[in-house]
Amino acid sequence: MVNFCIPLTSFSNSSMLMGRPSVVGDSLTYIIDKTKAGNIGSLMRIFGMASARHKHDIVTIIKVILKRF
Repeated sequence: MVNFCIPLTSFSNSSMLMGRPSVVGDSLTYIIDKTKAGNIGSLMRIFGMASARHKHDIVTIIKVILKRF
């Protein structure tokens, strides 16, 4: 199992959840900029090495991303 913790303060609208529990319907926005892109790349590489199934999932995600751009 691979876990990755993204601090709440990394989300652009984190203030809406500060000091209260989340409820159904809450959503957070994570904006990927140049400083965060390296983390996302490392995360995908680590997940891809975790197991054959994880690798398959990462390859599928990359294919979907490439189709959209």
